[in-house]
Order: sequence, then structure tokens, then C-alpha cells
Amino acid sequence: AVRDDTGQILDFRIDYVNRAACENNHMTREQQVGKRLCEILPGHIDSGLFEAYCRLVETGEPVIKDSVVFEDSYGGARQLVRAFDIRATKLNDGFVASWRDITDRKRLELELSYTVTSLQQEQQRLNQLIDQAPVGIGIGSSSGEVKVINDAMLQLYGLDRPTFEQQGMNWRSFIPTDRADQAERALGQLRQNGTLLPQEWEIVGSDGQRIPLWMSANQLTDDTHDHVAFAIDLTQLKQTQATLHGERQLRRALDSLFCFVGLMTPDGPLIDANRTALEAAGLSLDSVINRPFEETHWWSYSAQVQAELRQAISRAAQGQTVRYDVEVRLRNDQRITIDFSLVPLFDDQGRVEYLVPSGIDVTQRKQAEASLLQSQDPVSYTHL
Repeated sequence: AVRDDTGQILDFRIDYVNRAACENNHMTREQQVGKRLCEILPGHIDSGLFEAYCRLVETGEPVIKDSVVFEDSYGGARQLVRAFDIRATKLNDGFVASWRDITDRKRLELELSYTVTSLQQEQQRLNQLIDQAPVGIGIGSSSGEVKVINDAMLQLYGLDRPTFEQQGMNWRSFIPTDRADQAERALGQLRQNGTLLPQEWEIVGSDGQRIPLWMSANQLTDDTHDHVAFAIDLTQLKQTQATLHGERQLRRALDSLFCFVGLMTPDGPLIDANRTALEAAGLSLDSVINRPFEETHWWSYSAQVQAELRQAISRAAQGQTVRYDVEVRLRNDQRITIDFSLVPLFDDQGRVEYLVPSGIDVTQRKQAEASLLQSQDPVSYTHL
């Protein structure tokens, strides 16, 4: 120890260094022996080692540093950042120190730590993607055990997260009895090819209802029976298909009628019309959709006829059925008389949801009535 007049340690004088120390410090023995420690290796101050050595000399408490990382100037110019395992014990008014350069080991530890952290972050992001995916995703074994499952897949099966965490899940228990053979064939295909091509499937939910699915799967590795499955609920699609089929059937039925039929909202716009009404006037559906009904080709030839129709729409929107004979315009400005009606359709709450306009051509009947009146005796007609 190098002390001042008050006995305070100012530095340490180096009395001996072995060959390993010289190689480690990148200096010869002559460059170190007799020199002050903090003059040739100033990094000891910032790293806290000098303070630790002072405490060692004053108290006798050994210095044990498993991993000290610090930057120092070696050989007077070279700056290196290294890590050391240091041991020091008191010797008279100084100390004996031994150290090992563990920079490479520390670097590997840091790299390993970084790799582990990166993998954990990637795993976390992957779990988030799985959990947030709009399709059902699950990882299970051929025995039926489900190991990982996202909320979308749980919802398909009618389960919740706490139930899965507490009781587990076996996907085989959700296979309908009449689909068991199909499941075995699918597993065989999965084991043989490593993948199960997308196909329509059915499961039985926790409420006992059958649920149509679009499902595919992939084998995880060659040396395991685990696989990842992807599923989409087809219930809404099936319902939509049934609705569209019903709508197509209704469209065919409406288009086959010889009378004029349409559909409109209570506030006036026309939203549909059958083929008979369109072809008679030489119109396309696009040319009349979402237009106020009274402004369409059939009615726009007369302001008075339009006014009467607006009044009829207003009454029908209030829940009344309206019916009267009226003249409408067809293609080439041809006119016919129709028996016209407006019928309200009500929703479950009793509110008018739609209006159904319809008309039957009564032109010949009107002409026959007029001819009959003209053929009658004028005198008798006057008395009548």
C-alpha cells in the first residue's frame, strides 16, 4: 500500500507479477514491477476494484469477484473491455491477487442470455398471434390430448379457458360416433403425409349440438405424434347458404308470377322487383333499386298518379293495406290498368319492416266493362 502522511491509502505498488499476469496485462514485468497499480491500470478506480483492495488491506476481508467487467488501458494505449474472476487476500500492508480472464465465457453467457430472451420474446409473440388469430388453433396428440389451444378453438368446442386449464381436453371425445372412422382415416393421412388437407368436418360441442367445421392439420415433427390443427366454424356459412338457397327459391317463384311484385321500405325506396314487372317496362333491376317508388318509370308519367301513390305509401307505412285501380306506364309509353295493392310486412315487434307492392293487369276487364256500358240502351241506362 502507498499511503499519505495521514495513513490513507493512495495507491498500491506492484512488487511481483508472473508470466500469466504479464500476458494478461499486455505489459512486460519491467513495465509493471515498482509501478503504481492505478497509474498503469487506471480502470481499477472506475470499476471499484481499488476501493475493494483498500477495504481488504484495512479489514482483512478477502475480495471475491466472480465476474467483474471493466474497461482499462493495457500497455499504455490499448483499451479493452474484459471480464475477470478475481480473488485477493491480505499480505502484510498489501495483498496478493489472482485472476482469470473469463471474457469469452462471459460473452457466451451474454449471447446465450440474449438468445434465450429473444426466443422467449418470439414465443410470447407467437402465443399472442395464436391467441388473437380469428381461426381456431390447437396442438394435440393422436391419443386425443390437447396441449395448446387458443380461445377461438375453445369457443368452437363450447369451452372456456378455466375449464381447459383445470380439466384438460381430449379432442376425440368431441367426435360424433358416426365420424369415428373418418377421424381414424384422417389421422392415418396425417401420419403418412405430414399434413391433412382442408376438409369439411363435424364435432359435437359441449352443449351436444353438431358444429360444422372447415379443418386442416400438420404434423409437428417426424418423431412425434403431435400435430397442429386449424379450424373455422362453418355454422354461419351454412346458415347463409340455406338463406341464399331460400332466397333463390323465392326469387324463382316471384319471377314465375304473371303479376307485378316488388319489395320496398316503409320510407319509399324500392329494393326489389320481379322479372314480370321489369320486362314489361323494359327496365333493369339496377335502374330502379333504391329509387323512390313513385319516381320510377311505371309512375313518373303523371304528377297526380305520383301524389296518389305517395299517400298510399304513407298509409301502408302505418300498417294499413291499400288497394285501388290505377294506370301505369310500360315500355314504349304503353299504358295498362292494374289492380294495385300495398301490403305491410311486420317484424317480431309489430313494426312495419317492409311494404309489398303488387299489381294485376285488369286492362281487358276495364275495357270489357266500358264496352258493356256503351252497348246498353241509353234510355234504360239513364233510368238506371
